[in-house]
Amino acid sequence: MRNAYFLYKDGHQRGPFTFGQIRGMLQADAINATDQIRRADEQEWRTIAETGRDVVRRDNAFRSSIVATGLLTFVGVAVVWLLAMIWWIR
Repeated sequence: MRNAYFLYKDGHQRGPFTFGQIRGMLQADAINATDQIRRADEQEWRTIAETGRDVVRRDNAFRSSIVATGLLTFVGVAVVWLLAMIWWIR
């Protein structure tokens, strides 16, 4: 479970949680940005603030790749449509 996180708070490990669940607990003030979490596939505990920066960076890179893929698909469809229209007009 690569996208699962464990939370270490008050001497106890809890989880696994998704990062979205962790974000929700932060917003509800159930945990603090200084509490420790780790990804399920890692051994190192880091603060939620530290891990959050990494998650946001990865999420932004993923979103950028999705936008680029969508843009390329749109351009490809537009070119095919344009070629079809040119062929139809002739």
